[in-house]
Amino acid sequence: MYKTRFSILISLVVGFGGAVTKAGPVELRLSSSSDLQNLNVGDTFTVDVLLADLLSDTELQMLSAGLDVRSPIFSQPATVRAGGLITNAATFDSLSEDGFVDAIVDLAPDNSDDRIRGNGTFFSIDLTAAQVGSGAVSFDFVDALAFDANDPSRPTEFSISGGPGLDVVVRGGGGQVIPLPAGFATGMSLLGAVALFSWLRSLDARKLVRAAR
Repeated sequence: MYKTRFSILISLVVGFGGAVTKAGPVELRLSSSSDLQNLNVGDTFTVDVLLADLLSDTELQMLSAGLDVRSPIFSQPATVRAGGLITNAATFDSLSEDGFVDAIVDLAPDNSDDRIRGNGTFFSIDLTAAQVGSGAVSFDFVDALAFDANDPSRPTEFSISGGPGLDVVVRGGGGQVIPLPAGFATGMSLLGAVALFSWLRSLDARKLVRAAR
């Protein structure tokens, strides 16, 4: 998992610079255009990880997030795609395994072209509903570093938070259930009773004919 890598990076920053200054607040949020409360088995849906509230004078040198998608109602692994914030695909790295999805942009201090300077989609994941039930997509961790113009070799630890998770409900197996008209079962029972009565009367009539012979 990338979490260890992030911890090492933060430790190096603190070690070289002493006290770490913080900026923010900025949030990563989860969003989906699908109706996550009414999915069927086999439906594929997309969850977007959005960066919000980043100020126009702030440039992120590192941005990372991990998602927890361990629910058995999701097929594994998830498909990960870089979002519109990523101007150079070579700077984006991701991993999806064991019910977790991690993604990171981690730039060299002299890379000014690919810094994150605005809000938008950090990355997206595609999941498929595997079975009926309920589950959630939620943040496992979030982290960020801002570029420091006064000391390019020492990025500033950035205060960033993860928004609430998304609840997901898979209600059906993919086929639409057509409800029967009201009273249908009662009508079929009466029809069966009439047929049985008619058959018994027919049986008695045949017995009488045989006896008359």
